[in-house]
This record gives sequence, structure tokens and C-alpha cells, in this order.
Amino acid sequence: MNKIEKILVGITGSEHSYYASLYAIYLASLLKAELIGIFVINEKSLDELLKANIFITEEKAGYEQDMENDALSYLTQFESTAMKKNIPVVKFIRKGVVHREIINFAEENHVDLVVIGELNKIISLKDIAYDEMERLLRESKIPVVVANNREMITMLYQNL
Repeated sequence: MNKIEKILVGITGSEHSYYASLYAIYLASLLKAELIGIFVINEKSLDELLKANIFITEEKAGYEQDMENDALSYLTQFESTAMKKNIPVVKFIRKGVVHREIINFAEENHVDLVVIGELNKIISLKDIAYDEMERLLRESKIPVVVANNREMITMLYQNL
């Protein structure tokens, strides 16, 4: 890799994800890199809700469809935000364990940089073990940038 040619950002619909997407748009513009947005439907969480009898099988299918609709909506919002700065995006939806799917996608598609949102505050050691972005940061062999200065990120995006 002589330069960063592909940037991947995880889209979740959260505020952290929003600022990560703005920073990824900025970096893609600056580096003239391809920008990819990915939304991962967390199947592990769905299965746990089913096992805990919070959902019955039919409810799981309906909730999964709702998540797919949300994924499309969030990715479309991301694309719209990028297009305001004339940055085209490629969008993907995957299903599985979030951090693992992002890492696998990045490796399969020769991504050079992954951008994630600010990490959640750690309250216990259990949080470290189960936080998907924390695990992504620790397990990825591809460089990961954490977008964590909202004011600066907003200014960089606005000044494009």
C-alpha cells in the first residue's frame, strides 16, 4: 500500500457513527480515496433476544426486517451527507457479529483504513469485552482511526 485508497466507515445510526461518517467523508476528500459505508445487523443480539424468550421466532423475523430498513435509511443518510461534498459512496449491509463482519469485509475488500466513532465510556471490564468497537479496534490488522473531536470534525466537514 503506497497510499490510502479505500476508507471504510461503520454506520449505526448513533451520534458516534454520525461523526465518524463526517470524518470519513473529510478523509476521503483529502486523500482522494474511495469511501465505503457498512451497516452490520447484529445477529448475535437477535439470537440472544430469542434465547431469552424476549422474542418468539416470528417477532425476530419482523425485528430483523425493521433493522434492515433502518440500515438502508442510515446508509442513505450517509450517502446524502457525502454527496453534499461531492464524495460518492459505496454502501453495504452485512449480518453477523459486528466487529468480525467489519474486519472480514475490510480484509476481503482490501480496505486501507477503518474509521469508527468515539468509543463508549467503560464502566466495567465486561464493557471492554463486549463493546463491538473496542473489539474492532483491538483485533483489526488494518489501521483504525477513532473520530472523537466533534467540534473539529464538524469544522473539517463544513470547510470541504
